Amino acid sequence: MVANPVPYTAAEAGRRPAGRWKGLPFHLLAIAGSVAVVVGSYLPWATFYDGLYRPDGVSGHGRFFIGLAAAALAAAALSEVPPKASSLRWAVGLAGALVGAFAMRDLWNLKDMTGSPEAILLFMGEGPGLYVVVAGAGALLASLALSAQEGRPASLRDPSLLGRWGIVLGLALLVPGAYGDYFMHTAVEHAAHRDALLNLDHVLTFGGGLLLAAGGSAFLATKLTGR
Repeated sequence: MVANPVPYTAAEAGRRPAGRWKGLPFHLLAIAGSVAVVVGSYLPWATFYDGLYRPDGVSGHGRFFIGLAAAALAAAALSEVPPKASSLRWAVGLAGALVGAFAMRDLWNLKDMTGSPEAILLFMGEGPGLYVVVAGAGALLASLALSAQEGRPASLRDPSLLGRWGIVLGLALLVPGAYGDYFMHTAVEHAAHRDALLNLDHVLTFGGGLLLAAGGSAFLATKLTGR
């Protein structure tokens, strides 16, 4: 009787399932941080007239925060596509650092405003939005400490890596540009905004869309050709 060959030892068998979930904490924190940044951007950042007027952050830096959150989510997901790209995981932390820096500055300015004499006349107070955004940015930064990279890393000249970076950067630009171009104006404001030959929102929308299309095409081409 011939014994059946054992492809790997019991210890190796125990390590394989564990290795499969090794990157899960990184992705969970990246998802949680991105969702918190988006939710915080839609929550009120300040209150006026004892809560009758509660502006959110989308009309200000919030739309840029949402774009960076979308880019961080895309970077976390695309970093797992073979060959794995550790540079994209750093993009998650970079998005968190940018969001956190600007959100903290906005929070500092808000506290100055609420402490001014004019705030008493406006019955002004702080909203929860910026605090949620800062917490989300912290989660994105903290995800780097849980990042576990395995397998063959992608070369800097890898067309797949360049394509994935194009997708990430394209989302970071396109999302805030689209908010400014299509979602933040009344009918009269939108007509005037559309007729302007050059403005920041047009540049972001066009540049982001171009990067997203080029990056997506390069990424799909490498996957279809098996390169």
